[in-house]
Order: sequence, then structure tokens, then C-alpha cells
Amino acid sequence: MNRKSERSLLPVLIRKTLAISALSLGLWAGTGCGDPDPGIASSYGAMRSDAELRETLYQACMLSNKSQHPILLQLGADWCTDCRRVEALKSDPDLKKELERWVGLKVNVGQYDQHKWLIEHFQVTSIARWIALRPNPETTQQGCNDDPRKWIVLQDTVIEPISDANSLKTSAEIVEWLQKARARN
Repeated sequence: MNRKSERSLLPVLIRKTLAISALSLGLWAGTGCGDPDPGIASSYGAMRSDAELRETLYQACMLSNKSQHPILLQLGADWCTDCRRVEALKSDPDLKKELERWVGLKVNVGQYDQHKWLIEHFQVTSIARWIALRPNPETTQQGCNDDPRKWIVLQDTVIEPISDANSLKTSAEIVEWLQKARARN
């Protein structure tokens, strides 16, 4: 290679270096290393062991019977963008008010590898999945137990405001769904 060809390659190398730098910066910003999206919550919720979940379910059953509010079982995961978007939608005043009429219980299903007994029974293949339930008074003492498989399903839906065109998308649609489910209680 002679000096003339070296000089003519220099601008090409500079352009390639700048292009790679710009691409890297774009990937960095696009993969969540930039500012978080204000319309998406940072996480879905805590993981629980099966024993902790069963105790929480039993407490939800007791509270539901005492308050006469139905139970809202909310299945999701941290990796699920739709789940985190639904969490952010809960700040809407109308949705927040409607959720006060429910005994809410979030269940983090991980990579569909947590609480498999619940996932299998309700045939969970998509999340965010909301299941409106009422404890079955015939199951045990005071109508409570720690097993929602024995409870009465009032209504069931998948809420995917980002990825599914056929799903509930807005807080107003979610409020309407909750009101219909609550009317069945």
C-alpha cells in the first residue's frame, strides 16, 4: 500500500468509526439504559414461595368474605412489558377508585416457572392475566381456603395494552371489565 492510498482510506475509517459509535449509542439508549419510559412501571412485583402465596391467598379470602369485595388475581412478571404497563395504568384515578372495590393479589409467575399449579389450573399462556374470583363458601370453614382453584371464577381476561391488538388497552376499558366482573359477585 502506498502513501496516497493510505490517505484516501483515512476518511473511510473515520466514517466507519463514527457510524459504529452512533450505532452503539443508539443500541445503548434503546435497550433500557436511557431514561425509563414513564408509561411503564419499573417492575411487576415481588416473588413469593408457594407457601407464602398460599398464606396470602388465604388472607385475601378472609378479607374478601369480610368486605364482600371480590378477589382480583393478577398474574404477571417483571420481564413482561404489558404487565409493567398495566401497573402504570393503575395510577389513573378511575381505575384506582375501581380497584379499591377489590381485594387485589399480584402473583409474579417468573418465566412461567413459578406457581405452576396456578398456571396449569387457569391455563395461563399469556400475561398480564387478570382473574376475578369469589371464594366458594362450600370449600372449608368460613368459606375460606388457600386454593383459588376451588373458588368461583367471575370473569377472566388477558390485558396486553402494548402487544395484543385484541386486548384491553386503556384504563377505561379495564374499569369497565372490572365493573362487569364485580356485578357478578
